[in-house]
Amino acid sequence: MILLLVNDDDSTANEVVDWLIYLNKDFLRINSDTLITEVTITLNGSSTSLLIQTKDCIIDFATIKSVWWRGFFLSIEEYKPFIDESNINDISTLLFREQHSLEELIHYIFEVAPIVIGSYFKYSLNKNIVLIKAMQHGFIIPDTLITTTNSNTLEFKKNHSIISKSIDNNIQCKSTNLHYRTLTVILEDYDINNLANHYLPTLFQKNIKKEIEIRVFYLFGQTYSMAIFSQNHSETSADFRKNYDLLEYAPYLLPSNIDTKIRSLMHDLKLNYGSIDLILDTLGNYVFLEVNPDGQFNFLSVYCNYYLEKEIAKVL
Repeated sequence: MILLLVNDDDSTANEVVDWLIYLNKDFLRINSDTLITEVTITLNGSSTSLLIQTKDCIIDFATIKSVWWRGFFLSIEEYKPFIDESNINDISTLLFREQHSLEELIHYIFEVAPIVIGSYFKYSLNKNIVLIKAMQHGFIIPDTLITTTNSNTLEFKKNHSIISKSIDNNIQCKSTNLHYRTLTVILEDYDINNLANHYLPTLFQKNIKKEIEIRVFYLFGQTYSMAIFSQNHSETSADFRKNYDLLEYAPYLLPSNIDTKIRSLMHDLKLNYGSIDLILDTLGNYVFLEVNPDGQFNFLSVYCNYYLEKEIAKVL
């Protein structure tokens, strides 16, 4: 049995499901909004058992042979006891920790299945630690500065055109009529000169002169690459996510040495699945940007005819 741990509105997961049906593979799908009503875990000698019940089914982990985790977080029925209001914060904190510890244990048990794609424990990699590891594996990375002092930023900009981006992952938020998200921006002299001398920790990087951008999907040692022609339009030159409709794409063959570095880095990160962003600069250098361990790949699959959803279904 294949266990899919995904989100209810995940269109990519829906396509993988279609391929599993086509390949006649038995599977069970749990969405993040599926309420788990009962949990039984037994640790006995050298064996571990896990039974999970929802309103629709009972999952016996002993029957699970492969797991695909994709941005999934358990939704366990909460216990809300009658408590004295004077202790409500302490009790609520305790119950949160108890539930979080249980969720971690369940995910750990899931990930000892014979085949596992994706990982709850690798969902939020520290991007800047990954930059350090990328250097250790021979990648060129953008010169990077994280600082709280504008004098450091001014010194850094003497040698570079610079960009600013999130230290951690980008955030998105919505209001009634608007959708906000953090994107990479190029900073001009005016922007930096008008900053306060001290501010919250902020990440700056050298603005790499791009020939093309490259998205690489990695699955169990295989790489699938796509060129993104983001420099054809000023709106997408700093961050191609600003307008996908303007972009052109093409399948791309990485040099063997870059492909080898990706495999080595992903092995070091203990990732069997994920998306890697690179830049081919105007001097012909391949510059490493980041790894997304959640493996966003749908547009790569569509525009390059890689049928990656089928490849995932075959692995499972």
